[in-house]
Amino acid sequence: MERFLLAYAVGHVATNPTAEALIDSMSRMTIKDTPFVHGVIDDFLPDSVYEAVREQWPAPSSLMPVRPGKGGNYVGSREARLIEEWQDGGCSASAVGAFQQVADGLRHPNVLREFSKQFASVIEKHLFVNFPEVDCKPGFRLYQCVDQGVEESLGAHVDSLRKLFTVVIYIDLAGELTLDSERLWGTTLYHARSGDVTPVSFSSNYDHAPAGNVEFKPNRAFVMPNNSIALHGVTGGQSGVRRRTLMCGYWAFGEET
Repeated sequence: MERFLLAYAVGHVATNPTAEALIDSMSRMTIKDTPFVHGVIDDFLPDSVYEAVREQWPAPSSLMPVRPGKGGNYVGSREARLIEEWQDGGCSASAVGAFQQVADGLRHPNVLREFSKQFASVIEKHLFVNFPEVDCKPGFRLYQCVDQGVEESLGAHVDSLRKLFTVVIYIDLAGELTLDSERLWGTTLYHARSGDVTPVSFSSNYDHAPAGNVEFKPNRAFVMPNNSIALHGVTGGQSGVRRRTLMCGYWAFGEET
């Protein structure tokens, strides 16, 4: 794991105030072991950055429907936009303003290192069981996401095993909310056994029995070290409700990524 973190740090600059604030917020993280290891951090972004993200959110026309990957069969109504990708010591960035602050903070190697301390056993096992070091090119991606409408937002799935770590920041939930909205538009977690679920293969949330839920709360972060049993999804499905999130991933890129 240390070699991966050192490789990831190449090309980054000294720490910045947003990165330092995110590291401080990790002291408030609650970690749960079931149905798979994950964490929750409330008030994750600095208040000023969070409010600026809400104010500067782009027009809906800038987001595109999420499409299935190779051989995928996407289930859900999510729209998203890639706002930053970093790998091989270089960054292709289109983020500006508050989004650039978030990207610079999340992408910083000190932030990844601190997350890795919290979930060391899960990440180390996943990294070195699945990928030889010679086939790992550390990288980072950050997306803006919008879920809305009566269809499921995001089907139950396991992320690509090339993604070592995911952080989803809940921005806001708006519209005709009910007492069930925070649950439906949060992240539902499911039990799975290793090898039973094909990564990036989506199925209806209603095909699975919920085993946990990270309810929606503004400026809450859902933190997930990835592995083959981290089955999760977003049910949504309420007319007139809109969910906005930022989602970043720390990757072990390879030729097939």
